[in-house]
Amino acid sequence: MGDAEATRRKREKIAEVERRLDEGEWLKIGDLMVLFDASRSMVDRWLRNGVTIGGQRIVLGYQLLPGDIREVDPADVRRLLAERRKRRTADHPEGVADAETDRKV
Repeated sequence: MGDAEATRRKREKIAEVERRLDEGEWLKIGDLMVLFDASRSMVDRWLRNGVTIGGQRIVLGYQLLPGDIREVDPADVRRLLAERRKRRTADHPEGVADAETDRKV
C-alpha cells in the first residue's frame, strides 16, 4: 500500500469516528486513538489526568462497561477536538492546518 492509499484510509477512519461522534455515540479508546493519532497509553493518561490544552484542563468523562471497556463521553471529546482545532487554527492563521496536522496533541 502506497503513502497516498494509507493517507486515504486514515482519513476515512477519522471521518467514520467523527460521524459517530456527531451522532452522539460514546467512543471507545481505539476511536480516540484514531481521532487524535494518539497511543493507547496517551489516551489512558488523558482519562486518568485530563488534557491540558491552551491553559485549559479538559476532563474526559467515561463509563465503564463489563470487561473493563471504557466509553468516553462524546460531549467531552467534542470539546477537546474543538479546542485542539481552535489552537491549530491560531497556530496556522493562513489556513495551513489540515486533517493530518490537526491530529497531534
